[in-house]
This record gives sequence, C-alpha cells and structure tokens, in this order.
Amino acid sequence: MSGSGWGVQYTLTVPTEEAARDAASELARHGHRLVAVRPHRSSPFELAAWYGEFSPKAGEGLAGWWQVFSLAVYVAAVERGGGFAERLPAVRPYLNEQARYVAEVARSRGGFSDGCAEGHESTLEKEFDRTGLLHEGAGALHATDGPASASASVPVSGAPPWVWPEPGDPAVLVAAVVEVAERVYGSAENAPEAVAWLLDEDFAFGEPYESAADFLADLDDAVAHQGTALPGTAEAVPFLVAVATEPAVPVTARVLLLVDLLRHSTAGVSDDVALADRNAALGRASTETEAQHAVRHAVRDAVPRLLARWDEASDAERFVLAALAAAHRCGEGPDVTASVRRSDLDALAPAGTDRADTVALIEALLRADETAVAEAVGRLATRGLGEVRGLHAGPHARTRDVGVVVLSGLVMRDVGRDLRSL
Repeated sequence: MSGSGWGVQYTLTVPTEEAARDAASELARHGHRLVAVRPHRSSPFELAAWYGEFSPKAGEGLAGWWQVFSLAVYVAAVERGGGFAERLPAVRPYLNEQARYVAEVARSRGGFSDGCAEGHESTLEKEFDRTGLLHEGAGALHATDGPASASASVPVSGAPPWVWPEPGDPAVLVAAVVEVAERVYGSAENAPEAVAWLLDEDFAFGEPYESAADFLADLDDAVAHQGTALPGTAEAVPFLVAVATEPAVPVTARVLLLVDLLRHSTAGVSDDVALADRNAALGRASTETEAQHAVRHAVRDAVPRLLARWDEASDAERFVLAALAAAHRCGEGPDVTASVRRSDLDALAPAGTDRADTVALIEALLRADETAVAEAVGRLATRGLGEVRGLHAGPHARTRDVGVVVLSGLVMRDVGRDLRSL
C-alpha cells in the first residue's frame, strides 16, 4: 500500500532527551511510521538554515530542549473509492483527533506540539530527515473509517445566505474613503503612514481600480502588512472606524472593514491560544506583541461608536458588530449589551444551524459566562469546522480567549470569505 495514503509529519518539542525518547516510543506504539529525535536547533541562524526564515527570537528559551519528528500515514477505507486527498473533508475530524492526541503526548511530558505538515505519503516519506531515527515501520497505517471518524462530526446545518447588493463602481468607494480621509486628516502630512497614500497626488491621478475588493485589499495591506499588526496599525484604527460608519461607503465595503477590524484586533489573542501549550511550557503569560495589544485596545475603544449605528446597519453588519462587542466588551453591562439586540440576530440564525451556535457564543461572551462559552465551543467543535482556529485548543488556553478566537474565525468563515468573492 506504499504511496497510497496521506502523510502527516508532526513535530514535538520537549525539555529533555529522555522525554523525547519516551514520546517517540509512544508514537511508534501508536502506529507512526517514522520517528526521529534530535536536539532542538535553538540558534536563530540554524533555524533559518533549516526552515528558511530568520527571526532573532526563534528558538528563544529552548536551548537544551529536544524535538521529536514523526510521520504518520493514514489510509481511507478501500470500498469507499477515490483518493485520500479527495476524502480529506470527510476524514478531517479524525485527523484533528490525531493532532490532539499528539499534542497531549507532548504536553504530558512538559512540552508542546510544534505543528504539522500534510501531503501525499510518498512525498513526505521521501523528504523525511532520518537523522536520529529511532523507529521505522513499513506499514504503519491508520484506517480513517473507524468509530472516531464516524462519530466525530455532525454535518453543518446552513443558515440563510447573506444578501449582498450588486458590486458597484469601485470609484464610488474610493471617492468616499478619500473624502473620509480628507475630513479626518485634511492632508497627507497630518495622516498616519497607513492612510497618507490616499491623500497623495500620485494616488489621485493613478490608474483606477478594477474592483472594490482590490482597493480594500490594498487598504488592508497598508494598515496591517500581510495581516501583521505594525507599529502604526493602531493609529489607523479611528480612520477605519470612520470609514466603516460612513453612510456613503457601500454596505459590502463596510462589512468587510468590520471583519478586518475583528481579525486584526483578535490576532494577538489568536496567537496566545495557538501557542498556549508552548507558553505554558516556557512559563510565559502571553506572546501578544505591542502592536497587537495597541490594535486590540484601539478597536475596543471604538466598539460603542460602531454599535451606535445598529438600527441603520444591514443584517451582515449587525452580525459582525455583535461579534466585535462580544470579543472586546464582554461582561460590561447593559451599556453595551443593550445595543446588541438578540431578536435581530435570531432572525439571521434559525435554531439548529451553525450560525445559531455562533450567536449563542456571542451571547455567552457578552455575559462573560465561561461555562456557556465552553459549551458553545464544544457544540461547534462537533460540526466539522476544522478550519476554524481555536476549536480544538488545549487545556492551557483560557476559555474566554478560545471563545473570542473561535468567534472571529466563524465570522470570517460565514461573512468574510463570502464578501471577498464579490
């Protein structure tokens, strides 16, 4: 059966060689095909040579630690037909379950899972570095049609689709955004770098945009390059809020800006959830950067202004506004929660749909009810939404943070992806 399966290479980081060898033995017993252990490449220069990226903080605090590299191969039931890659959506819950198992192997030995890479069995087996190899099994295969894959997922129930107006002339959006910039800053000299280009003569006389999506992508990249908060990102938040509340801006653009505000303002919390095991192993409280912290607080301060236009907002706007309030103003009482009307949200999220569970998560966060947050996340985790970050977070991640990260991912899945295709 060699070459017919789907390979996943896992990386575990643990504090000692003894822990590494112990973890390797368990993975081998579990059925992983190849398992190797090596000292951690703690030098940023070594890591750059190995991973192709230099960071002065890479490997910080990991001198003397060890890593376990393992390749597991998974095959689908023969009678179902088709290649494994075609069946990935169906078996994703099983693979998620396996990733959680590997993370627990590392966590129980004082370490953390350092991610994984997936691909065809033959490719990953050929590229596997056998330095420090402790185990090699010719046919270590996991069937994915067992009880775990059959019961781990409940089919996603769809909510009513969002209704979007036809895309208009992008020049209308560009003109409205530039007008907001002129009103807020007056000139390029007074604007932050992320906004100043809109008021520059070169932009005014440049080539027109072919679509509103292209313009908004440029704006988003100027504010947070490739999605990463920059030192000046927080300074641009009031401008983005002004654009998102400007009636002359088309509704699709307003919603997309709100989604971007939610995404950027929860990025630091998302990193903390993803790295919770790593932070716990290294005794760190948070990995949120100063720029991420500043953006989070800038958006938090803007939530009341954004909620003030609830009555005029479209359905999709209200959905994202409610998520912003839940992410940043949880437990703050009726001054915020009264602006998020459940009756408006209920109409968008019929009972039994994944969006109804999203609304339940919003409500739980607004009440700062961690038990209800955990229950809502648990329900959502059964719906086969494997691409949503945070759904399968480990025990070291804070419950509220998990709820915020899951909520952000659900909103981007429900609204953002739909919008970017317009």
